[in-house]
Amino acid sequence: FTDPTGTAPGGAASVVAPSEVAPPPAPTSTFVFTGAGASVPAAPELLEDDDDDENDATVVSDRRSSTGWRIVLDGGAQQGVSGQVLIGRLVKKADPRWPAARLLSIADTTKSMSKVHALFEADATSFSVTDLGSTNGVIITTSDGTEIDLASEATADVPAGSTVTLGNYVLRVEKD
Repeated sequence: FTDPTGTAPGGAASVVAPSEVAPPPAPTSTFVFTGAGASVPAAPELLEDDDDDENDATVVSDRRSSTGWRIVLDGGAQQGVSGQVLIGRLVKKADPRWPAARLLSIADTTKSMSKVHALFEADATSFSVTDLGSTNGVIITTSDGTEIDLASEATADVPAGSTVTLGNYVLRVEKD
């Protein structure tokens, strides 16, 4: 390795030992679940980051939240929800409207879910979802079968036991 100018004083090339070279920055990771219809492993699974946007980052993990709210995927994997969570098939950076939101990417092989599809918000007493202008919308189906088709940019409360459909991807909302 040479210095930025390529030469050392006196015209000789300067050499930097490999141990002195700073390592590249660690990749930013988000949580990723396997797509609709696929089985989801019960134990955490590390997916390789091959710089392919489709599999950007990832660990599947069962996380409990301090609010008691969680989303359950069709394969049974669970993710605790507290505060604000931006969800989509490729959520890479925070939105300035919700700078403290956690980022949650869900692998969606059908690509019916927008890259940043919705915002989930949960506290000790309520859970809500906001459609963030997604292409294929958000539908809430309550445990009694009532369907609520959210308008773009609209927010609605989600009762425990309901399902939320993001594009073609369906997940269930539960409360301890």
